[in-house]
Parts: sequence; structure tokens; C-alpha cells
Amino acid sequence: MAVQRMYPRLVVADADAAIDFYRAAFGAQLVERHTDGSGAVVHALLRAGGAEWAVKDGDAADPARTDPAR
Repeated sequence: MAVQRMYPRLVVADADAAIDFYRAAFGAQLVERHTDGSGAVVHALLRAGGAEWAVKDGDAADPARTDPAR
């Protein structure tokens, strides 16, 4: 299997708020959004210009950082 593309993935405390911010601040397009049974975002792909990035809600296995100084 060859890697077709790579993009950063951001793990955040509130993925929907982050998506709203990226759409307003950068004119990002929400390409896809997937949630789990509780409604948490497990993967959302955004695009602005030539840039793509993914966002997801933090969880026990992949926690969001809470220390803004790091």
C-alpha cells in the first residue's frame, strides 16, 4: 500500500467548536465528518486552499492536550 497523501491531525477538547473556528477564520470547507455513538467527532477532514487537516475530539486513548504552555 502506497501513501497517497499525508495531513496533520489535531486532537482537541471540542472538535465542533474547532471546525466552526477554522471555517470562519480560514474559510475552510468541511470535507467529511464522522462521529461515534455518543456524538463525539472521531474524524473530520477540512480543506482551505491547498491545505488539508483532520480534527477529532480527544478521548481516553488519544487525549487532547490541556496544557497551553507546552
